[in-house]
Amino acid sequence: MHVFMYLVWIGWLYFVVMFSVAQGSVDRGVLMFVLLGVLPTLFMSWVLRQRRRNRLARVSESQDGHGKA
Repeated sequence: MHVFMYLVWIGWLYFVVMFSVAQGSVDRGVLMFVLLGVLPTLFMSWVLRQRRRNRLARVSESQDGHGKA
């Protein structure tokens, strides 16, 4: 499943780079790359990091609860 996600992410970034290069000016190209490539990537990495942190906290709490019993 993770391999598929990485393939989709790489494909999206490839599309964004090609779209940015096709813009009329450097300014528009950089803006498109940031808006369509960098910001969504940062957001998704933040969401995945939060999910991992919450999952690890739940596992830690459940292990602490079983150890006390």
